Amino acid sequence: MASKKRSSPTARQAQNPKPRSPKLSKSWAERLKQLTAPARRNKGLAPYVLANIEAIKDMLDGKGPDSAERAADAGAHAVANVAAEHVPAFVSASRRREPNPYKNGYDLGKYRVGDALPEEEQRKTREIVDLALPVSPPNEIYFCAVELNGAGIRFYGDLCLVLKASAVPPDTCVLDRNSYDLSRAPISNMTKALPALQGHQRRVAVAAAWSGSYARDLADMVAVRTFMFRPPVPRRLTLGQVGEVLLEDEDYMEVLLRRSFSAYDLLEVRTNATDAAADAAISDRLRRGPFPRIEEVGWRRARRRAERALRSVNLRTRIVASLGRIK
Repeated sequence: MASKKRSSPTARQAQNPKPRSPKLSKSWAERLKQLTAPARRNKGLAPYVLANIEAIKDMLDGKGPDSAERAADAGAHAVANVAAEHVPAFVSASRRREPNPYKNGYDLGKYRVGDALPEEEQRKTREIVDLALPVSPPNEIYFCAVELNGAGIRFYGDLCLVLKASAVPPDTCVLDRNSYDLSRAPISNMTKALPALQGHQRRVAVAAAWSGSYARDLADMVAVRTFMFRPPVPRRLTLGQVGEVLLEDEDYMEVLLRRSFSAYDLLEVRTNATDAAADAAISDRLRRGPFPRIEEVGWRRARRRAERALRSVNLRTRIVASLGRIK
């Protein structure tokens, strides 16, 4: 009788592959070297690449191209945009010294906390994304963005709360993009075909590859992002150019702050010149006509109330008209 042929270990492994642990990503410094390696080998480009890398570090530290001294209040900051209508409540909670004056979706009861479960259809997208982030538990995450010299992400609100450097611990996790991209193509296409747990593990691995430390990695992360959008050329980078790359529309670097913050943790509040112009136009039409829409009047009144609340805690509101250097 013919003996039964045994499958080789390699064949058995192919039939029942073991899940592989994700490889540790290269450090951001290594990624920067790899990205700029071709330009570094070019005699005409190499000096500019090295000079621009140093310039980016100086910009984030608040230093100009011709001075080693840090300009007051300049440099990179973590920011959070809110609608003007929510600012008075935020300021009131700060003055009362409440535990979480700035509230996330978990504080507001929009999302629930729990472990990763196979029944992902029972979870909201925000909850699925948060469970994959390198910070836990998710209800302790307060999302901010890295901003250099602008007014933040207007999609989330017309007023940009700018945190003091002291309000962001050095080991704070920062992502090189919006964490919601974990739920969008192409990452979502990769995970939909997998069982729930494997899909979750894939998102965890991707989020880890996108992450770094605010103090240790931010300069290299910003340099990588800059050269991805602006390939090396024999020209100096300017503050405005790096600022545009750092935050554009909903494409930004995300800061996963581990605690809430109050009005006393803010350096200043910024507003975009376009919103300031719209505000002024509504005021003019209230005086001269034609009368603006009721929604516009309500928006303007909310901004007035927000400004009064901010003045009560000695916070200025600055209009940002340019991303470049100003005097």
